[in-house]
Amino acid sequence: WDCTVLGTSPPEKIAPQVPKDKAAGTSLFCFMVVTQNGYVPPGVAAGYENGLVDGLRKNKLGIFACEGNKVYEGGHSDVGEWRSISNVLVFIKVWDQVKGDGLYAQHDWTVKVDADAVFMPDRLRMHLSNLRPPADKPVYLQNIDFKWKFMGALEVLSKEAVNAFAENKGKCADHISTNGGEDRFTAECLDAAGSWHMTDFALLNDKYSLPPEFPLNLNDVSRCTDQANVAYHPYK
Repeated sequence: WDCTVLGTSPPEKIAPQVPKDKAAGTSLFCFMVVTQNGYVPPGVAAGYENGLVDGLRKNKLGIFACEGNKVYEGGHSDVGEWRSISNVLVFIKVWDQVKGDGLYAQHDWTVKVDADAVFMPDRLRMHLSNLRPPADKPVYLQNIDFKWKFMGALEVLSKEAVNAFAENKGKCADHISTNGGEDRFTAECLDAAGSWHMTDFALLNDKYSLPPEFPLNLNDVSRCTDQANVAYHPYK
């Protein structure tokens, strides 16, 4: 290495807000991934995801309040660097299923939601209506003001962005580290594939959206009264 500067990062591709008649629709295909005997957070009973999914399906809440929905079977992940879950390769296979069954293509947006996230599709539709992303463009939504600005509890991609990711995820896996979280990998792959993004930091209420001085408490529900958020994720 001789520290020669070979170039700079590509400019951000920020999608413009367009007039209502040129904006994408708000039809949602929503999915979650459940892994039998998978990783269990501290203080949580094994198999907790199954009960959550059953309750949501019975009451037509969360992903089951979207125009299209599906629950995919996940695989087991290893613990990667910094004690985080290294689940990139697992989710590449999940996205293969999403692309393969083609249900997402019948809707404007594909939304991946963690099973333990409280997700309100009607609020997401309202946010999308206010954002007015351009129709027929690969766009994903940055959802939180933390590092790479895209956390996995709520991932929102336009149909075209799903196509871009599906077409390029193999190349991305060859050049972007897969030893880490699928959310960062997905965002970096979408950027590399030329996707646009828009920013709405009110989408997700997660521990990473907390101010530094806020105590981390898995049982704290005080912020669930904030009606600006689309999804709430446990502070685990």
